Amino acid sequence: MLFSVTARDAEGVARELSREAASRSALVSALKAEGWLVIGVKEVRGPGTDLPPAWHPSWLRPVTGFDVEMGLRELASTLRSGITLLAGLRAVAEQAP
Repeated sequence: MLFSVTARDAEGVARELSREAASRSALVSALKAEGWLVIGVKEVRGPGTDLPPAWHPSWLRPVTGFDVEMGLRELASTLRSGITLLAGLRAVAEQAP
């Protein structure tokens, strides 16, 4: 995955970096080992990768109360199992139609 990183070097100067890594935590660890102070990390994605194409049928179906309720139930299950809130939200977002 490609990440955009805001970090400070040894002199305290803020820099924008673009790095590739397997995960966000692996990237942060590698940058800390190189002497960088990591301020922020964002995953870089191509334009429109999160959204289905304009002709996709999912645009025709509105979100219902049932969809919201099921998403919240799935989130509650992940939180009860000990997964962090952020990881739970990511999991529910990946599973949402």
